[in-house]
Amino acid sequence: MAVAIGTIVANLYYLQPLLHLIRGDFRVSTFAASSLVTLLQIAYAVGLITLVPLGDLVTRRRLVVVIFLLAGLAMALASFAQTFALFALSTLVVGLTSIAGQILIPFGADLADPATRGRSVGRLMTGLLAGALLSRTVAGFLSESVGWRGVYRAAAGALVLIALLLSRVLPDEVVRPRVTYPSLLGRTFRLFLDQPTLRRRCWYGGTAFGA
Repeated sequence: MAVAIGTIVANLYYLQPLLHLIRGDFRVSTFAASSLVTLLQIAYAVGLITLVPLGDLVTRRRLVVVIFLLAGLAMALASFAQTFALFALSTLVVGLTSIAGQILIPFGADLADPATRGRSVGRLMTGLLAGALLSRTVAGFLSESVGWRGVYRAAAGALVLIALLLSRVLPDEVVRPRVTYPSLLGRTFRLFLDQPTLRRRCWYGGTAFGA
């Protein structure tokens, strides 16, 4: 699961060292190319708010597999895009689907033995951080031999392969209680309003990124 988390999180960072190649390929301005990074992060934030709660509505095994397949499809589509608009649309989907790690981490915690749960979560977080840190280096290195499109195609293949593996190794869960999607979103916002610790953590994270 740690490898799967690192692979899906890496999608958020492949773009950064490849921007100059993508800008030259599509012949767009530096501003237009750089805006893709912002688009990717905004889409990721939207995915955290709108897609992660689905883990309480459907089985997480099915949800994770579908998200990995969609992410692989989006990366493949981006690698074959011939227009900047199509590449930007693919980037939007990549950002939305990069939230699978935030579903797998609590899923892994639930599956772990209570006595070793802390160690298990630590390993999953290591996978997440490794994906974030190594993705730029890997993308830059591979792009020298296969170009930016080759990097995206390799990532797409890895995502589809992991989706197939997860469909086999992740256990099924009990049927989820019947709740509506709007009520799930409402609970998310109520948590923010009711939990001062959560609000403080959001503030700390936001100011850290802003700095």
